[in-house]
Amino acid sequence: NVSGVYHAGLKDYDRNLKVNDSTMYRVASVSKLITTMGLMALWDKGSFNLDDDVSLYLGFTLRNPSWPEIPITFRMLLSHTSSIQDGNGYSNFLAATYGNSSPPHINELFCSDGNYYSSNMWRTEKPGSFFTYSNANFGLVATLIERISGERFDEFMRNSILLPLGVAGSYNVSHIQNINNLAVLYRNQNGWQAQIDNYQGQEPEPIDLTGYELGTNGFIFGPQGGLRCSAFDLAKLVEVHLSLYSQKSNPILSHEALALMHQAN
Repeated sequence: NVSGVYHAGLKDYDRNLKVNDSTMYRVASVSKLITTMGLMALWDKGSFNLDDDVSLYLGFTLRNPSWPEIPITFRMLLSHTSSIQDGNGYSNFLAATYGNSSPPHINELFCSDGNYYSSNMWRTEKPGSFFTYSNANFGLVATLIERISGERFDEFMRNSILLPLGVAGSYNVSHIQNINNLAVLYRNQNGWQAQIDNYQGQEPEPIDLTGYELGTNGFIFGPQGGLRCSAFDLAKLVEVHLSLYSQKSNPILSHEALALMHQAN
């Protein structure tokens, strides 16, 4: 145990396993911040400009049908001003993606002729002019990371962001060395019911990605909410952001990249 640190509760209610220093949690939408760090590491390398049209990198044209002449940019995706929202097609697309060795192409969700497209994936406001919190933006961000880096999203994030900081967590549960360190997530529905990560000490089967084509669907590993890491590991990631104000160096991002992340838009 680390001095001065207090833990309470169970990471697995059914097996009476207590929370400890190594307990990892699915950190939900905090994952978006870490995913953004991955994209900004590529920005640091000069791989793109924030105001570039992402269509040039995705390999298909991404446009709001109400504003077809306005490019969707990296800055818009990261700031939730792309005019993309989690419309009716979003949940069905995720269901077809997770656990699928050959998931649908991401253009099936955003293009009007796609099998998972719904018109309410897009707002009517002009892209870049209106804030709408959207998980769907970050599936695109992860896809862009793959297209630009040439690495699968989970591997890129592990190699370029997590491991250089000594973070043991991952967007891929198969990377977690001790599955008993992973906290089960519960919901109180007539008692506490396990919702996710309820592995009961059994290593999960690795995701079969034999049919996956790199850069076609970055949603696979949950860039919008699928990072698992401990509280201590999350603190290491936060320390990178604090380095902007202390002027200390860090191994993954320039202060210029961090300053851009800390801007209001």
